[in-house]
Amino acid sequence: GGGDPRRSRGGHHADKQPHRADQEPYYGAPEPDPGEWHQLGVLRIRVVEMQYNAFIEEQIALNPLMKVYSSLLEPLFSSFNSMVDNTSLDSFCKTAHQWFAQNCSLTKLRELATNLVT
Repeated sequence: GGGDPRRSRGGHHADKQPHRADQEPYYGAPEPDPGEWHQLGVLRIRVVEMQYNAFIEEQIALNPLMKVYSSLLEPLFSSFNSMVDNTSLDSFCKTAHQWFAQNCSLTKLRELATNLVT
């Protein structure tokens, strides 16, 4: 049966010390330090970029109209990479929301699409 994973089979608490505020929680990974957070962010961006490029190349081979789609997204990725700060989770969230508000409104996307086809 299910049940609380912190309990042993006999129903007693597992051999754990009481949780103190200065300890990491029972569940969850430790927060990476700021330098590590930045490196992880850069790595994630590179991985997503490589996956996106491979996906677009594959899709263009199947449907040449995907070239239009990729041309629409390239300036968005570029502005995202230049504007969003990934030195910490807090700054990432704040700058990602700012980027989205500035670049992804219907008016901005319509302008981007119009410039692409003219």
